[in-house]
Amino acid sequence: MRINLRNAVKIFFPNPSLEMVYFEAVANAMDANASLIQIFINIDSLSKTETYTIEIVDNGDGFTDKNFEKFSKLLEIEEKGHKGVGRLVFLNYFEEVYVSSIYQDQKRVFTLSNTFDGDNILSKGHGSLKRTSLLFKNYVKNKINSYDYVKPEAIKKALMEHFYPQLYQYKVNSKELRISIELKTNNPNPQYNFYPDVKEINVSQIPDLKLTSFKSEEIDLYENLDLYYSVEQREGAISTTITALSVDGRTIPVDVISKGGIPQGYEIIFLLYSNLFAGKVNISRQELDMDDAELKVIKRIFGEKIIEILDIKIPSIKTINEVTTKSLENRYPHLNGLFENNSVGLVDRNQSLEIAQRRFFQ
Repeated sequence: MRINLRNAVKIFFPNPSLEMVYFEAVANAMDANASLIQIFINIDSLSKTETYTIEIVDNGDGFTDKNFEKFSKLLEIEEKGHKGVGRLVFLNYFEEVYVSSIYQDQKRVFTLSNTFDGDNILSKGHGSLKRTSLLFKNYVKNKINSYDYVKPEAIKKALMEHFYPQLYQYKVNSKELRISIELKTNNPNPQYNFYPDVKEINVSQIPDLKLTSFKSEEIDLYENLDLYYSVEQREGAISTTITALSVDGRTIPVDVISKGGIPQGYEIIFLLYSNLFAGKVNISRQELDMDDAELKVIKRIFGEKIIEILDIKIPSIKTINEVTTKSLENRYPHLNGLFENNSVGLVDRNQSLEIAQRRFFQ
């Protein structure tokens, strides 16, 4: 990379999340046609960041001459939806990434750092093995902000949310992919459910999604909006809600259902697809790149469709909301007719009251 990497990281990722290290490494492995991705996390405790290492291993195509050349040239991209800068997030959190890639009887070894200029060592005589390893060492931050960044259960959930469109497409096409996440630690902390653990994503086991297609004159007269969704009740499950736009193969979360808006025990997935969203994400792929007015319309239309589905799939939501609104009207009769009646999911009592009060004084 003929560029100052230290400055490039700050320019393209001013506010990155540690999760993005996992996201970018997994995305690279999937781009390389891996069917097995293994994430190994080692850390003594959250307070001992000097012990924190990650190794991510896959059986993909590896750093062939073509792939290595592409990797070494920042901002050079071949496919729509690839920004060419994702790997820079590695250096925002780790001083060095040791890369070892075995492919086509060859082995390529190099170290990604802020001084990387394309140097690598290539050797032959390694047979038919396909194995690429990225070892992240020398964590550069003073602390890790959350246990969720190192706990397999939380990382699994984050990966599912981030890659759901691609993972589901793998399932539809009967394409194999397993992603395992393993944590090793010498100092478990039961208070935060922090202990050695292993979790796995297997695309063959993710929920089937239903599809409803529609058009909206407010957005475009001709382009379809495809809403893929799943509403499943699972006994004892913690409520999980994914509401997102699918943009260039990844999910960009859109807050349509408020926290606590779904009854306990449900797993909810709503993914909105459209060609209209192609390329509408910023260079770090963290945020949507569309104006506020356009996003407001999309969120409203998205929410209206979700309400239609939830009225059928979880009718108790509508019943509970009617009881909540009636209770508010009885307590605050001067606000009758002003309470929110188009809530996506369960009505937040305090929020509904605030909205009604604002409307009253307008």
